[in-house]
Amino acid sequence: MTSRNIPEKHPGETSILGILFVISKVDDDDDILISSFQASVRLVGGSTPSEGRVEILHAGRWGTICDDSWDLVDANIVCMSLGYANSVAALRNAPFGEGTGDILLDGVECYGNESSILDCRHGGIGIQDCHHDEDAGVRCSTSAVRLVDGKYPWEGRVEVFNDGAWGTVCRDNWDIDDAEVVCRSLGLGEAIEATTVMDYYQDYPDDAEVVDDIFLDEVQCVGNESILLDCPHSALGVHDCNHSQDATVTCNTGGKDNSL
Repeated sequence: MTSRNIPEKHPGETSILGILFVISKVDDDDDILISSFQASVRLVGGSTPSEGRVEILHAGRWGTICDDSWDLVDANIVCMSLGYANSVAALRNAPFGEGTGDILLDGVECYGNESSILDCRHGGIGIQDCHHDEDAGVRCSTSAVRLVDGKYPWEGRVEVFNDGAWGTVCRDNWDIDDAEVVCRSLGLGEAIEATTVMDYYQDYPDDAEVVDDIFLDEVQCVGNESILLDCPHSALGVHDCNHSQDATVTCNTGGKDNSL
């Protein structure tokens, strides 16, 4: 993940500056797709910097997001844009307190591959029919593990963070106990599948390799560890694998229906 310079934070607030390019258009469903202007995203009112009410900066003023259609995919985009691995929860009904001022976004619907919440489909800046008791919130994962290139935020290739870089995990000895530790550490419930990229993607192209390093091999979790790095494994960076052997997992998102 590309590192970003994060502005000075105040208690209960996490913010990050993103530079986007101003393009607006209306799609076939009459929804306005905004890709872009200089914007900032912050989390306000949480007990830690990794959670809070989602606010965006537009035209010099901070505003909130209405929780209509708000889900884990949308929350994931917010968390990843702030430098977190992914989201643990998408929260509705102003759990971190009601915001003030404008409600800037409503009906947000992300696909999961956007760089910014503003790249997702929504009704247009400032167009909404909400009150602040519907302000959206998120809880982001602080784990040094992430799931990448999955169809949904609760599945994908497993990557771990070490010494400023992301790397993959080799499939040698990879099983459901290892996947269980990954899913639980990300707040995504129990694991329902432990596979490799060749099985998950079926036809895994060479150009899908987005990181250079393979950090873990011969992982052998019991299943009760807190994080993947607590499990027995070969030394970091020591392996005899290639990226076609990268490990993947599918989690059950804490009981949600994964078939949607």
